[in-house]
Amino acid sequence: MNYIITDAGLSILEETGLKKLVDENFKELLNEHPSMWYDDEQEEYSRTHRVHPSLAEEDEQDDLGRMDEKFLVFSFLYPNVLVEQGKISDRLNDTVMAAIGVYVQTKYHTEGLFKDWRAWRNPTFHTTIHPDIHGDFFLQQYNHKPDDSQKSLFLDCEPLIKRLKQKDIGMLYGHYNYWIDFLESLICYCCQTRQEVPFRHDFEKVFYNGNLPDEKPGMVAEMPIVQLRDWTKDAKTNWKPCLPVLPDFQKQIDDGWLFEGQIENSQAFILDGNLVFCDKDEHGPIKFTNYGNFSKPVVVISPDMVREAVRGTMELMIEGHAGRVMPHDPGLILKYFPYHLFEKSEDI
Repeated sequence: MNYIITDAGLSILEETGLKKLVDENFKELLNEHPSMWYDDEQEEYSRTHRVHPSLAEEDEQDDLGRMDEKFLVFSFLYPNVLVEQGKISDRLNDTVMAAIGVYVQTKYHTEGLFKDWRAWRNPTFHTTIHPDIHGDFFLQQYNHKPDDSQKSLFLDCEPLIKRLKQKDIGMLYGHYNYWIDFLESLICYCCQTRQEVPFRHDFEKVFYNGNLPDEKPGMVAEMPIVQLRDWTKDAKTNWKPCLPVLPDFQKQIDDGWLFEGQIENSQAFILDGNLVFCDKDEHGPIKFTNYGNFSKPVVVISPDMVREAVRGTMELMIEGHAGRVMPHDPGLILKYFPYHLFEKSEDI
């Protein structure tokens, strides 16, 4: 995905009712265009559907290279269909039409590509989690906030869309067991930053109709849940789970905390009050004990994103989309997590 809609673009679509129209017609119209377009067909489509010149051009200097062909396929399908239906004027401003196109493209990259997904948005990031075809964990994050150096593609208005650079895109990938690890990282983060853990006290009511169906964890979650139960029983354990806090986590080591939050080649840290994930990097600025060096953050979960992150992760697991995780496993994680270890520690 090379473009994303900004908050200003979303506001205009909501105010004009166009966002509602796109949402209502998305699934029906998704099936109306061909699955493969040749170059000459794309050029014809671009010309006849009034694709904005700034979007139709190829930018050889763009870090992401050639524009995704699906952008041309989707960009102006909706406005023209809506014009034919008489629902919007054919004099609709090109800037708003571009915003519609990018909004449709963003929806395509979730609803169009993946059957099961959860997405949320805060003032800086649009974040999506979903399983791949094997049920493995996949998170994508896009920074939709225009930066100071970005020039508006259109004159006399706030940027309605943003051209994404490589630095604006982050992702996490992990095998099927990482659904459990990711949920544990979110809970650790809340405990260490003194935030209320979402659904800690009402998860059975919210997710299980008031009754957790099973106390025996599935194969994937068995080891971590057994460990959580052991920690819950032993208040004096010398092996306590936490996330490393940047920039200096030596005190955590001295106090007997054990670092969690590893995912494939990425590691979860706490930085400036946020939960961040950094990729392994031989020359990275973060020197992490025996695990090597890591890059600057590639994914950020801020406090205002945690509730939706927990909800989405749990729902996908409970609905059976998360690989080999059993539906009751995330409930057992919330039930047996050793909250007391954090409540008794003044500084983690």
